[in-house]
Amino acid sequence: MDNSKTILIVDDVEINRAVLMEIFKDEYKIIEAEGGRQAIEIIRSGIEISAVLLDLLMPEVNGLDVLRDMNENGKIESIPVFLITAADSEEMLMEAYDMGAIDVIRKPFLVHFLRCRIQNVIELFRHRNKLEEVVAEQVKNLANESAKAAGKTTELIETTVSVMDRSIAIADETAENMSAVMTDAKAATEKMEQIVEILKKDALQMRDMNENVVEVSGAVDNNSATSEETAAVSEEQKTQV
Repeated sequence: MDNSKTILIVDDVEINRAVLMEIFKDEYKIIEAEGGRQAIEIIRSGIEISAVLLDLLMPEVNGLDVLRDMNENGKIESIPVFLITAADSEEMLMEAYDMGAIDVIRKPFLVHFLRCRIQNVIELFRHRNKLEEVVAEQVKNLANESAKAAGKTTELIETTVSVMDRSIAIADETAENMSAVMTDAKAATEKMEQIVEILKKDALQMRDMNENVVEVSGAVDNNSATSEETAAVSEEQKTQV
């Protein structure tokens, strides 16, 4: 018997529970519930149940009430429910199917047929639940990877923004420095222009002075030549006397 596989038998008639337990006791762990209220408590407890063999016609809380509670608590998706009944109420059976019942097992039981049907469905649900667990784990892993990627993307964006802010700050600082350099260059240019103007004026003054010197020098040379001629004439006159 595999204790990880548990069948819950729900029937208010003890002999019916005993017959079903005898059929499955060698392969499954059996839990019995004498009515619908006890069945709901067992299912809600969180015990891992492979299948529920559920009688529809029970006093107080019947099989439909159990199915309704399983739907409300999300258990019907993971636990197959087989209706065990001798009732022929088509309306009740249709309502049970609408609430998620897998199949109807009518009394009296055909043991081999009953065992095969329930075992096949239990294995089918086991594989489906396992597949859902694998898919859920993969989705979780993908979500974690996406979260990590999103975190890295956010970090990259923050780093990029920081670099851009720094670049803008450097550009602003460079612009201010360039402005200061341009201002200094403009002042230096203006100073050079002033110096050039002064040098031009000095050059003009020097030219005028040179021209004056040349004129004076020419006048002196003329006076000197006149004096020499006068001295020569005087000397000649003295010689004649």
